[in-house]
Amino acid sequence: MTGSGFKSLKKHSQNGISMVLVICVSAFFVAFAAAILYTAGLLTAQSTQRLKQERCYQLAKSFSQAVTAELLAYDKKDEEEAKGTIYEFANRFLDGERYLKYNPEQPDETSYQYIISTTDLKKLSNSNLLPKEYGNLSITLRKEPNGEENNQNLTGGEIQPTNDDANYESIINAIKNTTVRQYLLTMDVTAYYDDETYTYSTEFVREEKFGIRFTHDGNSIVWDATEHIWKRDNTSGAPYVFGSTNKIQYVYMKQETTYCKFIENAYKEEGDAKANE
Repeated sequence: MTGSGFKSLKKHSQNGISMVLVICVSAFFVAFAAAILYTAGLLTAQSTQRLKQERCYQLAKSFSQAVTAELLAYDKKDEEEAKGTIYEFANRFLDGERYLKYNPEQPDETSYQYIISTTDLKKLSNSNLLPKEYGNLSITLRKEPNGEENNQNLTGGEIQPTNDDANYESIINAIKNTTVRQYLLTMDVTAYYDDETYTYSTEFVREEKFGIRFTHDGNSIVWDATEHIWKRDNTSGAPYVFGSTNKIQYVYMKQETTYCKFIENAYKEEGDAKANE
């Protein structure tokens, strides 16, 4: 999918929750085109209701795949190409304190639905953005702590000084490549077409790596991987001479994300098509 980005639309209220739409408009047209082509190829002998169900399913699936492709396309938060994409918005969603962690006892208050602001809330398949025969879409996002891994509280540690440069290399690489999978992100794409709805759900885990700060006896030091020596302050600084055998301290700088990648979990749920009430 081409990354034309998000279009922010005005807030509206539904089921007591204040919502604002942030949706990838180009993905709408990818999804609609796929749904139309698919249902157009079905045998005309099939019932009208069956055609509508297939159209609704294909619409939800196609849009979910288009949005997923953009979500998985980047691995750094500060990438210029990622600005205005669902990748950028998903990171804001997971990092923002205004978005509460999902609570199954309060699903409406902790799930965040995004739908076109011009949608007729009495007839969700209608909006002024697209012709009535196209249908409509919404996205619902939920974030949850990842209970499968216990490294959410990654802080730091110590390294024993040594004259073995190769040992330093392996230790430092292991520290820098330590990943955190703090959050799960669930994305429900719901398609509305005439009197039919279909929800296609996908779950993602976000994998992150952070910058590292090394110190020794209160001095800031860095490892120069080119010269294979420690230096004071930065790689342009003077070689650092260890005046004591005290251990090197390191901390993870969580405000400095060096890698951030969404990974689609193998689990995928597809809801049954059903008629709108």
